[in-house]
Amino acid sequence: MATVDWDALYAAYAAVGAAALSYEELTRAFELPEAALAAFRTPAGEDIRWLTNALGDDERKWVVAELARRSEAVAEALFASMVDAGIDEVNPSLNRSFIEPCVSAFGHRRVIEYLLDVVESGSDFHKAGAVNAL
Repeated sequence: MATVDWDALYAAYAAVGAAALSYEELTRAFELPEAALAAFRTPAGEDIRWLTNALGDDERKWVVAELARRSEAVAEALFASMVDAGIDEVNPSLNRSFIEPCVSAFGHRRVIEYLLDVVESGSDFHKAGAVNAL
């Protein structure tokens, strides 16, 4: 069982985002509950499933990026999904929302090795995304 109602958290985030005029206004106006930050740092099984699925969704991934930014930590279980979200983000200015928390949590070397593996063996789309993330 999830420790946080992630769907409700995302709905609240989306509602604030719809009313915000800028990203800065969104981050000021949206308060993340401490329970969500704690669950993000040390997610349980259902938390991991929701967060991983959200990272593959073009809309929900942004609440996960905000959790990563504010918690200043990324759980090991989310490493690949976070980097993959950065690779899949087509805006090279926004991919850092997923890559930088991983660099902070796991170090440059691990993230770069993961990205280089994608450059070697990924699809053309993923290769381009990995190069952008590098």
